[in-house]
Amino acid sequence: MPIVVILIVIALIYILKINKKIVPESRVLIVEKNWEKYDRSLSSGLSFSESIFFDRVARSVSLKGTSCGFSASASYYKRQCDNAN
Repeated sequence: MPIVVILIVIALIYILKINKKIVPESRVLIVEKNWEKYDRSLSSGLSFSESIFFDRVARSVSLKGTSCGFSASASYYKRQCDNAN
């Protein structure tokens, strides 16, 4: 009987380990189901999956934007943004 309890505890620890996703700050993970259908987006922090084996992370998207710098002159601002792209 104690062996069965130990095996159940080990199985639960394994399921919880593969079930969690840690998403870094300023990133979003796009999660798809098994047939490449969009399911949800995971924002930064600790997230848990509902289904263990059928979810996969399709892509990691950065939320960092590029800034162009601001100036009092609108034409200067436009030139800076055009040079950045």
